[in-house]
Amino acid sequence: MDSKQVREHFESEAFAYDEGIVRLVPHYHEQHGIIAGLLPFATDAPIRALDLGCGTGVLSHLLLSSFPRAHVVAMDLTAGMLDRCATTLAAFAGRFTLCLGDFGHDEIGDGYDLVVSGLAIHHLEDAGKRELYRRILHAMVPGGMFLNRELVVGSTPAWTKRYEALWKARVGASGAGETSWFDKYRQEDLPASVETQTEWLNEIGFADVDLSARSESRFDDPAVIARAVRRSNSMTAFEPRLWQLRGTRPKTHAHRIQVFGPFTFT
Repeated sequence: MDSKQVREHFESEAFAYDEGIVRLVPHYHEQHGIIAGLLPFATDAPIRALDLGCGTGVLSHLLLSSFPRAHVVAMDLTAGMLDRCATTLAAFAGRFTLCLGDFGHDEIGDGYDLVVSGLAIHHLEDAGKRELYRRILHAMVPGGMFLNRELVVGSTPAWTKRYEALWKARVGASGAGETSWFDKYRQEDLPASVETQTEWLNEIGFADVDLSARSESRFDDPAVIARAVRRSNSMTAFEPRLWQLRGTRPKTHAHRIQVFGPFTFT
């Protein structure tokens, strides 16, 4: 899906997005609590954050309300989403900057303590995802963290098919009888597996990569998290666990990365 199609898609859905996403991601709000609990910053820390594909501003709002001295750069491809974002963040005037741009190609800035993204990066081709991860690494200050709630696929086509069946059943059980949302997902979205993305992160230079989810493992709903930290000269090996991945990076530029996604990272 090219950036023009993405822009047209989300311009048309900007005002209905928040209602629809809760239907398609059943534990959407629960994930926000998980994200907040993973942030390592002191409440009064003057953090500088970037929200890539900010949409209606849900994650930006979470950051600004959790950290009273934070400033967030909220970036999105569509003016309609940024209008909704501005409304969502109205109570935080002076503490956020709206940026209309395509994070797949445009500059994203630097000097960030935190970079977040929610259900957005899967619109890029794999080469674009990998390049964006590289740019994010260099956009963060030492000790910075990257959190990405994201769509992923299984490690094999068979696992992907099983996860998709569970996901469709869960959404259907919520009262959504039609399946046009899934057809649109198959046509427009380009998710990659956890295994592939973990390999990219390690090759790029991220470390201490950690993947987890909510406390209860549910395979019918998108919610996973990953982390990477840069340490001094050694790299710890990839250490797979249920919902968890871990690795390290040179300490002189400590970075962390977190990832969420609609199918479990197997």
